[in-house]
Amino acid sequence: LPIYGRVRLFYLDTGAIKSAISKDGLAFTDEGVRISSADAGFEPGALSVVKVAGGYRGYFSNLEKPGVTADRITKTATSPDMLTWTVGPTITGTSGTITGGASHPFAYSDGKAIALYYNGDRGSYYGTLRSSSTDGIHFANERAILQMAGDPQLLALSGKTVLLYYGFQVAGHGFGIDV
Repeated sequence: LPIYGRVRLFYLDTGAIKSAISKDGLAFTDEGVRISSADAGFEPGALSVVKVAGGYRGYFSNLEKPGVTADRITKTATSPDMLTWTVGPTITGTSGTITGGASHPFAYSDGKAIALYYNGDRGSYYGTLRSSSTDGIHFANERAILQMAGDPQLLALSGKTVLLYYGFQVAGHGFGIDV
């Protein structure tokens, strides 16, 4: 994330979400653990962050591992400075408003609401889903975006154009990234 002429990178290492900072986007200085497995209550996956009033809100799910079946749990966290994070409520399952489970969340904000894009299973449907929230915790209006797609990431261009990048199994070519 760009911050005051620098770039902050969030990454996974030894069961935790860590961060590093860079002035040029090439050379990074490690800043340490931001959210540990103990903080999250599970081994966390990637962190997606949006700016909100008073700081930042992040979303992450439990890290999925090949061959391991587990509930898709997504939590939120808040930070005044992107360094100190307070893990907030679980937003999936019986304790959250996304009742079907979600993983690999990517948050996008227009300054008024947060749209959360994520992987999910809904009966015979597997793919990218989207829900929206005005408070960052309570989500509604879930809708299917792309069947059999996963790991959504958005990039805002000029105007109102937004690109959606996603993982996809391309027939005869294997797994790849599409837009």
